[in-house]
Amino acid sequence: MYNNYPVINISEKQKKNIELYNTAVREGRYRLEEIPCNLCGSKIRKILFKNDRYGINQGTVICMKCGLVYSSPRLTADSTEKFYRSDEYRNIYEGESTEKIFLNRYNDAISYKFNTFNPYKFRDLMFIDFLNEAGIDFNSLCEIGAGGGTNLIPFKKMGKEVAGFDYSKKMVSLGKKKGINIFKGTIEDINKSYDMIILIHVLEHFLDPVEQIKKLSSYNTKYLFIEIPGIVNQVPSLQNAHLYYFSINTLFRCTAMAGFRVIDYRTIDTNDYIMALFEKNSNSVYDYNFTDEIKHVLGVVRRFKIRNSIKNIIKSVPFGCKILDKLKGFSKKDKVKNF
Repeated sequence: MYNNYPVINISEKQKKNIELYNTAVREGRYRLEEIPCNLCGSKIRKILFKNDRYGINQGTVICMKCGLVYSSPRLTADSTEKFYRSDEYRNIYEGESTEKIFLNRYNDAISYKFNTFNPYKFRDLMFIDFLNEAGIDFNSLCEIGAGGGTNLIPFKKMGKEVAGFDYSKKMVSLGKKKGINIFKGTIEDINKSYDMIILIHVLEHFLDPVEQIKKLSSYNTKYLFIEIPGIVNQVPSLQNAHLYYFSINTLFRCTAMAGFRVIDYRTIDTNDYIMALFEKNSNSVYDYNFTDEIKHVLGVVRRFKIRNSIKNIIKSVPFGCKILDKLKGFSKKDKVKNF
């Protein structure tokens, strides 16, 4: 039980799609594979969790040589592509209709206004504030894993040349209907260079992050922007489609190995998201203390497991859920006061 990740409340529709996924794995329509560490090649790892937040059985491990956290076993390359192209993963994760989610994101993007970047409070599209404050010069931008392309709208309003690529036929179709320059495909389908390429909650889905960023470099003349759910001070939400859980150190090591140097970065206090801007630099090197990294990550995981065990104990007593709600309220007040 100690290695079980807590399962969230999900809808009946999500439960049905999870069962479809599990059946596909059992019957061999989705195949799993064990993999070594993407950063150092080591096969020495420690199991952190045995399932994701939906209850899907997939291991999350830490490399005991360099500290990278990743999923193993995981879907093979062919099964991963089949999973994304089916839209099954959106039905599992989002719970609502694809059309409704797209429309909400579209409306947010259309009405977006610049704000001062605030690392203590996350909001959708705040990465645009981050890039705006970076003061960099770029005229064209491409997003990989763009969904329906709503992230591109504010940049188009700025007068930038924009393009997006995504596996989902449905999302691409919705974007095209709104006049967004979005195409069905991924890195291999890019046919020109762009000043900047952005990956918004996409890097953690790559089968081979180092090699796939290297491929992106062929179409990237200046900058790379990445936003990911990090493992900095808390354990991120585990999903079977998230194959990697980067810390600041492992992210910067990954991008340096692929030929990019970090310019600036921020972490978001409320959810541990990492936002980082990189520039092309073939001589980029990033080293860190592997032992300290492993200790830090294991400490974050240990605190998470202890807190979760305490929550389960409280839930088991009368009025336990009400007690937890009050404790959450106190925690929110403390954060407001400290800010």
